[in-house]
Order: sequence, then structure tokens, then C-alpha cells
Amino acid sequence: MFPKNKADIWPTSIKIAVFAVILIILWIFNFAYITPLLLGVIAAILSYPVFNLLNNRLQFKKFTVPQSLSALFTIVGVSFVVGFILNLFIVEIVKEAPSFISQISDYVSSLAYDQNVLNLVRDYKIDPEAIKTIIQSINKGLQGLLSVFGRQVNTEGQLLTLKREDIDTALRFGSQSVKNVANYLIVTVIFILSWYNSLKQGKSWINGVFALLPFNDKEEVRIKDNLKDGVQNVVYANIVSGGIHAIVCFILMLIFGVPNVFILTIIVFLIGFLPLSPSEVGYAIPLSLIAMQTGNVFLVIILAILAEFLIIWVNYVLIPSIISSKQEGNDLLILTSILSGIAIFGLMGFIIGPVIMILVQTLYRILIERLSEEKEKA
Repeated sequence: MFPKNKADIWPTSIKIAVFAVILIILWIFNFAYITPLLLGVIAAILSYPVFNLLNNRLQFKKFTVPQSLSALFTIVGVSFVVGFILNLFIVEIVKEAPSFISQISDYVSSLAYDQNVLNLVRDYKIDPEAIKTIIQSINKGLQGLLSVFGRQVNTEGQLLTLKREDIDTALRFGSQSVKNVANYLIVTVIFILSWYNSLKQGKSWINGVFALLPFNDKEEVRIKDNLKDGVQNVVYANIVSGGIHAIVCFILMLIFGVPNVFILTIIVFLIGFLPLSPSEVGYAIPLSLIAMQTGNVFLVIILAILAEFLIIWVNYVLIPSIISSKQEGNDLLILTSILSGIAIFGLMGFIIGPVIMILVQTLYRILIERLSEEKEKA
């Protein structure tokens, strides 16, 4: 069913065509601006309930607040809350990171003198000097991290002399830093503009697209709701995934008295949240520390096996079921869309893949219902 006002179809078509051409150009040239654009749209979808609430509350009898201000208030409010929470995390990480990195450095250094490690190296006919070189490289990187947190790592007290090469290096580092800061600013501006415009204009954009498609009002609402719920569920599913792994590791570390629990929990959460990172890496960190604390290798192996079962359940049962909740979708197809989306689109594929699959399934069901209605009429 096409829209009643067909005079609006042509100008709307031109707008959509221009928008599509811009997206195709961005995709062909693989611009770094694709990710902040998509993230801005996702942020708009997730914060739309807040925007809708503010927009309704700010409408008075004598004075009407424009949607642009509601969108601006939403962005500022959500950014403030998220920034406040991140600040709390960063403060704790800065407190715990130096001791945590120092412990890792001490442990890595001790490997060069550990008899079990040396025996293993000899059994596999590996050059011990190569192992020492690797350990020195790791420690050098760890010392660099420590210097970021203001810790003194070089106690040799060597007198530094300034050379022309040092000045050139400093200038190159300075210019590169300016470029990096400028790139981050550009990406941030694009993200905020995408977020703002999606909140303000998103509804009209979607209505413009649907004005060109042969769907009735009921079908349009169904497709919109499925896509909105799909994006929200994808993000929520990954948050739940990271949260489950973080809570399990947090409890294990408390039970066995592992130090630096907070920073390790944050690391495990981030590894569990990101779709491309294997959750096994997140469990490897606390389990290796538990092995150091208890010295019971058999216990750690049992915990690792249980952790693997939990990871399989979360990745292949829980996440697809969360994404397909409130949907008419199939969990297996959702799982396939996640894996294929990441393979085709990269990091953003964990959202793009399921959304495309949800759209396809919704359109398929609409088609089936139309065919069945036509059969009944016949």
C-alpha cells in the first residue's frame, strides 16, 4: 500500500538517494567515520526513551520546547551520567594498576629462574636465551605502562644529554600527538552530530523511507518495533555477557584471595563484552593468579573446564535468546547472523548482522501472512 500523498514521494526519494550515495562512498573508501556514524545511531536508539520522556515533559500550554533542545538535554544528561561512572572506574584503575602491573612484572621476571620452566624449555629444545629476551621485552613494556602512572622505573640515575636526534624525535612525537588528538576530536564530533541528528530527525527519516515502501501502517509499526528492539537487545546481550563473566571471576578471586580484584573484574567485563575477544582470555587471567595463590593445578583445570561450559552457554544459548526476545526470530539464525556479520563488517557486524537478519525474518513473516490472507479471500 503506497502513501496517499504521492506528491511527497519524489522529493523524499531524492533525499534517500543522496543519503544512500553518501553511505556507499563512505563504504567504498572505507572511511574511519563509518564507526562513529553507526555508534551515534545506536546511541540514539538506546537513549530514545530518555529523549521521548524529556520531550513530553517539556511541552507546556504556553511554551513548547523544540525537539532540538530535548535532544541536546538528552545527550548532555546521558554523557554526564556515563562520564561520571567511567570516572569512578578510572580512579579505581589508576589506584590498582601500578601494583597489579608490578606483580605481573615480578612474576614474569621470576619465570627466567623457575626450574619447572627451565626444564620445560630444555624438553622442547628451546634456547633459554630466547626466553630471557622475551621476558625482558615484556618487562620493558610493563615498565612503560608503569611510567604512565607516574612510577619511577629507571633507578640507574644516568645523566641525560640532549642531542639533535632527541629534539627531532620529540618534534615528530609532538606533531603525531597533535594529529591523533585532532582525529579523536573529529571522530567525537561526528559521533555527537550523528547522535543528535538521529534523535531529532530519526523519526522523519524512517517515515520517509517507509513512504516509498508498500507496507500498511500496521506492518510499518511492526518492522520499526522489531528493528528498534533488535538493536537494543544486541547491546544488552553483550552487556549481560560481560557482566556474567565479570561476576563469576569476581567471586572466584574473592574466594581465593586474589589481589587487585577491581581492575581484574573490569578487564574480564570488557573482554566478555567485546564481540571479537574470546572470553577464555578473560578467565585465563584470574585462573592463573589463583594457580599462583593456591598451587593447586588440578583445581584450576576443573575451574577452567567449568568456565568453558559457561562461555559456550552464554555465547551460543543466552546471547541469541536475548537478541531474539520480543522478536519473531530464530535463535540459530540470530547466532549465524552474529558470526557472519562480524566476518563481513568487522567489529560493528555484531550489531549489523542481527539487525539485517531480524529485518529479513520480519519481511518474510509479513509476506507469509499476506499470502495466507490472499488464499483465505480466494
